[in-house]
Order: sequence, then structure tokens, then C-alpha cells
Amino acid sequence: MIKEKSMPRYARIAMDIAEAIVSEEYSVGTKISGRSNLAGKYQVSPETIRKAIALLKDYEVVSSSPKSGIRILNAKNASDFIRDIASTNDNESLRDDIKELLREKNRLDQKINDHIDRFLEISHRPKHIASFYPFELPLGKNALLVNQTISESRFWYHTGATILMVKRRGKATLSPGPDFKFKPHDVLVFICNSEDYGRTRNFINATQDGS
Repeated sequence: MIKEKSMPRYARIAMDIAEAIVSEEYSVGTKISGRSNLAGKYQVSPETIRKAIALLKDYEVVSSSPKSGIRILNAKNASDFIRDIASTNDNESLRDDIKELLREKNRLDQKINDHIDRFLEISHRPKHIASFYPFELPLGKNALLVNQTISESRFWYHTGATILMVKRRGKATLSPGPDFKFKPHDVLVFICNSEDYGRTRNFINATQDGS
């Protein structure tokens, strides 16, 4: 099935006519309805039909003249037209997807930069105000935290540490919410003061068998 993302209406109509020719709904050598009838069928303006027929004429799929109307010329050319239009539309879809991914990347980059700025601001405060440092620790497959949410684990209550990010399979979740569920081999990036690091490490390393 051909994607219609970003394809103009007249191109979709030309594609529909070409597919009808390939499926032998329209036979080579026969005439099809004039522009006015096609405009009514597709509920578009005659100008839109004119553009659709012009596309097909460029590929010598049909001929068109005021006197003889629209005549089917070549089914193979109709097949070539479908292939080329589909390829062009796929390229346009990929281009649009790339643009959206780049926008998403820029949003993520900005969020990371905001978190870095926030962290640097905290790190450079006088020590009597805040003495927080960044740490990261992996979560073992048998860790007690596995399959618990942040809320269920009462992470801050037990550790005094704040989770900045969780890395999982090459992807990072920034500022995970209370419903975020820990999985084996997650890497937890957190900040805490030096006094709280030991109990945070023990809490993260605690296993289901109690070791």
C-alpha cells in the first residue's frame, strides 16, 4: 500500500487512475470520463483533474485533447508511473521523519543542557548551602529495586539522593517520574552529598536474596 503522506490530491488521483489501468479496470485504447465527470467522482475542481491528467500524460499513460477526451495509452507506463511516484513519496516521508527526529533531538539536547546548567549551579553553591555531587551506579539483574517504581521504592526516603537520569540500552530518561519502573541493568545517575552516597550505593546494590 502506497503511503499518502504529503502527496498532493491531484497526484493521488493520478495514482488511482494508474492503478485502475494496471488492474485492467480501464483497458488500453478505451476512453475514460471527461474532466467534469472525474471532478464529480473525486469531488475536486476540474483544475485538480487537469493536473492529474497532465501527470499521466507526461508518462504517456494517457492522451488528452478537447475533441477526443482522455484515452488510455499504455499499461506498462502506468505501472512505471506508480513505481516512480511511490518512490518519490517514500523519500518525502523519510525527509519529513528525519526533520521530526531532528526537532526531537534538539528538544532533548536542550533539556540535557538545562539539567547540566542546573547541576552546575547546584555544584558551585557554597558548601554550607549544598554539597551535592553526581554519581552513577548500575542496577544488577537481581537487585531489589528491579520491577519497582520510584514511588514504590521510596528512593529518596531511603537514600536522600535525587535521581537525575536513568540510562537504559543506550537511551536516557531524564528526571524520571514516580511511576518510572526500574529494570535490570539500568544505570542510575543521581546526586547526593558525600554522607548519603554509602547508603545510596547499598540501597541500589541490595538484592532480592538479601545479600
